[in-house]
Amino acid sequence: MNNTPSKKRPLIGVLVGDVSFDFSQELMSGVCDASTGFGAQVVFLLGMQRHSRQTHTSESAMYAISHNSVYDYASLVGADAFIMACGSLSGYSGAGLYQQFLERFGDHPYVVLQEKVNDEFGNRTSIVIENYQSYYQCVQHIVVDHGYRRIAYVSGPAGHPDARERLRAFEDVMAKYHVPVSEKDIVYGDFSEYVDMLVERLLAERPDLQAIIFANDEMAKAGYRVCEKLGLVVGRDIAITGFDNLRSALQMEPPLSTVWQDTYRMGTLAIESIMALLAGKHVPAITMQTEFIRRQSCGCTRENFFPVVTTTMDDKEAIEAICDATVRSYISQFGSREQVKKASLLRSCLHIVREYSLRAGAATQENETLSQQLRKTYERSELPALLLSRCLESQIRNLLCYQNSITDALNRFK
Repeated sequence: MNNTPSKKRPLIGVLVGDVSFDFSQELMSGVCDASTGFGAQVVFLLGMQRHSRQTHTSESAMYAISHNSVYDYASLVGADAFIMACGSLSGYSGAGLYQQFLERFGDHPYVVLQEKVNDEFGNRTSIVIENYQSYYQCVQHIVVDHGYRRIAYVSGPAGHPDARERLRAFEDVMAKYHVPVSEKDIVYGDFSEYVDMLVERLLAERPDLQAIIFANDEMAKAGYRVCEKLGLVVGRDIAITGFDNLRSALQMEPPLSTVWQDTYRMGTLAIESIMALLAGKHVPAITMQTEFIRRQSCGCTRENFFPVVTTTMDDKEAIEAICDATVRSYISQFGSREQVKKASLLRSCLHIVREYSLRAGAATQENETLSQQLRKTYERSELPALLLSRCLESQIRNLLCYQNSITDALNRFK
């Protein structure tokens, strides 16, 4: 009989705001996956978005705080440590309130996301992103590369740490290149996608706007909706940019030019950091790097890599050229940190297509098998379907002479 006591699995409380945000969902995915690897348990304490209303009345403040009552019970869940996405918690935007809130957890190790904390006590640390430099590049791209001068800005909440840095980057670019910006050209949203009224007001007062720069991807969704309502084509009639590079950014039409931050990785780093704190280790604060990604919403054209196919090539060589062009076109929509991984994932799918297309007289039942294999590979790799289908369609249009087998396979892959 084994009398060795079983090792207790640590319980980690995770405090996060509105889970309807893509940001929150990706963060939580990273937390869940990493906690499984460490054998830790996680309990999510879900409140409301930090700035749930665009007004700043005492009534709206009480409304936000009342929806965070779940945090008052955090001490009752018996958690060994806490992770707090403080940038998304309602009602704690003032410095005094914020510090008072953190004091509730002073006896427990904790990791704060999106806000720096004093880690001199050794049982706490923070994870933030580099907001300024990449966003500066994004705004500069709009001003310098595209030459736009009539620009508006949709900021996040005034008290939000990320929003402050992004607004500073915007104002610095405007000042450096002497682009006139009035008070009416800057509005403050709540980081949710439901800022349609703000965008409508901007365009009503400034129908000549050439660009609207959004402080995150969620609010940029509202920009797309309002522009469509007004008959404006994003990327042609008006430029739009965002920040986050959430999964939805690649599915928007046109794909959104944005700043990439690895939200999923933030979640995994939070678990890694909290486990190290629980082990009694000192964990220095982490600043995650970001990257500006140009797509088509700002007015840039989509890169289309044409395969070099000659009459001297055999079928295998021609199909390799098609696959190579498809991969290059596809990964051009990602940041440099993601391109190697995305290329590898797509090549694994195209390898299956290539092998089937080279079979002489591929039968219908083989094509059905092909579809099943591609579906399994696709689900494992999480390749954005809309973007991938665009790349495949462009290759099909350019290579009509190879319709017999390769076109059938690629069409089924779509």
